[in-house]
Order: sequence, then C-alpha cells, then structure tokens
Amino acid sequence: MDSPYIPFLSLLGAFAVVAVIGKPAIALLHQLKFGQPIREEGPRSHLSKKGTPTMGGLLIWIGTLIGAIPALHDSDSLLLLGMFFAYGLIGLADDLMKVVFKNPRGVPARIRLVLQLALAAGFLYLITGPEQTVQIWGQLSITVPRLLYIIVGSLLLAGTVNAVNFTDGVDGLLATVLIPTLAFFVIIAASVTGQSLIMAVIGSLIGYLLFNHHPAKVFMGDTGSLALGALVGSLFFIYGVELLMPLICLLYWFELLSVIIQVTSFKTRGVRVFKMTPIHHHFELSGWKENKIVAVFGLFALATALLGVVIYPYFTGAPLW
Repeated sequence: MDSPYIPFLSLLGAFAVVAVIGKPAIALLHQLKFGQPIREEGPRSHLSKKGTPTMGGLLIWIGTLIGAIPALHDSDSLLLLGMFFAYGLIGLADDLMKVVFKNPRGVPARIRLVLQLALAAGFLYLITGPEQTVQIWGQLSITVPRLLYIIVGSLLLAGTVNAVNFTDGVDGLLATVLIPTLAFFVIIAASVTGQSLIMAVIGSLIGYLLFNHHPAKVFMGDTGSLALGALVGSLFFIYGVELLMPLICLLYWFELLSVIIQVTSFKTRGVRVFKMTPIHHHFELSGWKENKIVAVFGLFALATALLGVVIYPYFTGAPLW
C-alpha cells in the first residue's frame, strides 16, 4: 500500500468513474428536473443557463470516495473525508431546498454558518492537544491554548469554505482553480495515503470538467463547492501550514473580500465598488469571456500554489523531500 504509484491510480480511478457515470447522471438530474435556479440580479448572460442540472457535486463525491479507497485506513484521511461529506451534506440540503422546494434562499444563512462553525470546531478539537503548536517560520513556532486555536481556526476554516463557495460562478472556474491548490498538498504530503485522497479529488475534478467546461452541461452546486471548500480548509490544519492559507487561498479570499467590500460600501455609502460580486462577475461584466476568466484565475491559483511550494521548505525549516 506504500507504492508511489497508488496516488496516480487513485487519480485515474476517480477520473474514470466520473467520466463514465457523468452522462447518465446528468440525464437523471434532467429527468428529476433538478435545474439550477439563476439569480435575477446576476449577469444577464447567465439567464440562458437556467435549467442546467445542478448537484453535479455528487459526481465528485462518488469519484472521490472510490479513488480514495487506498487512504481509508488512515485516520487523518478519514477525518478529511468526514469534513468533505459533512459540509457536502449541508450543501446538498441547500441545493434540494432550492430546486425541489423552490426556496431561492435555500438553508437559512445563520443555520448554515452555525453548522459550519460547529463542524470546524469539532474537527479542530479532534486534531489538537491541550496546547497547540503553530509554525511561524523555520524554527520559530508558538504554542497557543487549545480553546483559542479552535475559535480562531474555526473562523478561518469556515471563512475559507465560504470563499471557495463564492468562487463557483462561472463554467469550469472552481474545478480549474482548485486543481493547483490541491496539487500543493500532494507535493507537501508526507504519506502515500494522504496523496491518494487528494489525488482522488483532483481526478474527480478533471472528470467533472469534461461536463462543466463552457458551455456547462452540469453545475456542482453547493453540494460540491462546500465539500471541496471544507477539504481545502481542513488540509491546512492537518498539515500544520495554517499560516500559508492567506497565500495559497489568496484567490478565494479575494472572491470573499470583494463581496464584503461591495455589501459594506453599498450599505454605508450607497456606492457599488464593483460592477458585480463575487469579483469574477465584475470581470465578466467588464467584457471578459468565461473561458478567459477561467484561464486567468487558473493561472493565478497556479502561481500562488507554486509560490507556496517554493516557500514551504523555508517555512517549515525542513527539506521538501
């Protein structure tokens, strides 16, 4: 089970599963009339996407679970999968309320936030001791009380989950930018099992892109975006690189920050800073085609991931391999 080829088999297996079941799954979602509701206040060009099947995140669930079979004996991988599916269930409930019960708001925001923070706190409690060491740089680290670590960490983790969720708004965008982000963790992962889980998710995303590239035949919905956001956020804490989160997740945090700036500015001054948020819609309304947004944002995510790889040995004070 320690063969270096296992992570690549996880990637190929997950990709194959999603590629094979994608078409019949999309046909089933069509038959069930699980069409994506389109916000009236969104870009006018998106109105043509109304009715495109959503909850395609279920494809990513299945591909990930099958591809990650070699990692299921590992406790850290099981915790990560637990976060993936727990947050995914919140997203699934939200999507079902929107498409089945025709409630455009889905699960109330307060309930979603409480559930997300509770799950984050539970996860951090399980991976920490009475005191938690936080790596600062090289040989420099600090020890913080467990409670403080859990409180701050839960806010960061839930914030990152929602930042990733906001990034899902253009055909192929979230799946594309997540691949280099996840590849960073494949590179720093010390175990084959840890690599297998992450590679399974990457394989699932590549398979999903077969159907989600522009023009998209399916959307992942919150079913996928919340699950993926939880996995990404949790990986920083599992690998003890919490302070690299602002760099590796810079793109997602820009998306979240653009919404915060827009809402705050409009409520306090009645002025919109951007044409529309999250910020990918600002570029869309500025004349950028969806494929250009995906390409530019994907390169940005790749650049931050590569910078993270370069910094990692200096950050940890240990060689990368």
